[in-house]
Amino acid sequence: MESQTKSQTKSMLSMKKILLAGLLLATAILHNSCEKAVGDTETSSNSSSGITSADSKQETGLMETQAVSGQSRVYVEGTATLASNNTSYLVNTSGSPAKIHDRLNEFNGATFKAKYAGLYYVSMSASFDQRNKDKDHGDGFLGHTDFRDKNNNLLARSWGKIPFYEAQGSGTPVAVAPSIAMVYLNAGETLTFRLSTFGSTGNVVSRYSIVIYSLD
Repeated sequence: MESQTKSQTKSMLSMKKILLAGLLLATAILHNSCEKAVGDTETSSNSSSGITSADSKQETGLMETQAVSGQSRVYVEGTATLASNNTSYLVNTSGSPAKIHDRLNEFNGATFKAKYAGLYYVSMSASFDQRNKDKDHGDGFLGHTDFRDKNNNLLARSWGKIPFYEAQGSGTPVAVAPSIAMVYLNAGETLTFRLSTFGSTGNVVSRYSIVIYSLD
């Protein structure tokens, strides 16, 4: 009886060893398979990501080139003295404006000449110096900005009241609303920019800025 029990115990131990060995082998195979699958996935993902990234950079570069190529970017500013009332003056009446930015050299004097056909955003802003109550009939004056096409057709105009300054104060520049328009220009077509006053007694100082940007 005792001998039979020992034999059964040995058999059970042998079976456990066999099962344990099989389990270890299966675990090792499964582990290797998982590592390979993960490695393949990472390689595939990295490869795909690399191609996508390269393509993306190339496409982005192309889009940036297309977005910049041929685009007008103009910003000029200057000061003009308007000698007479109710008279339209080109902005360079007192000298050429300063070019803060003119990417394609399209702005000269008081004229913008489009190098490329397209739709343009155009904005002209200005301020006019206040004066004392002894000038301008004692009630200030109106300051005007405008710009026109090659045929002198008015495209945009704006104005505002410039009051005289207080008796105990001093004159400061007063801004008027900007003249703004979207304008389609063919290559070589021009815009001219002007200033004027109404109700003044002359020799009004104006400070202006002009922004032009092509939209396509």
